[in-house]
Amino acid sequence: MHTLALVTNSSVSSEAELTTELRLDRLEKKFEEQAAASRELHDRFENHEKVMQQSMEEMSRLLHQFLAHKLQSGSS
Repeated sequence: MHTLALVTNSSVSSEAELTTELRLDRLEKKFEEQAAASRELHDRFENHEKVMQQSMEEMSRLLHQFLAHKLQSGSS
């Protein structure tokens, strides 16, 4: 086997390809796991954002009620 002639021994080549193939499979699996984790994290953040928005809207509503009550009590 000589690198300049680009001739390779078929048994060495298939072992190298197998190793490369296994490594690529592992990398693909890791990427898929990371993508799933990223989607899960995105969904959790999105859910937290909705809960916070609802809480802020409720606080705003209560504050308006309180101020309206104060104004009504003060004018009586």
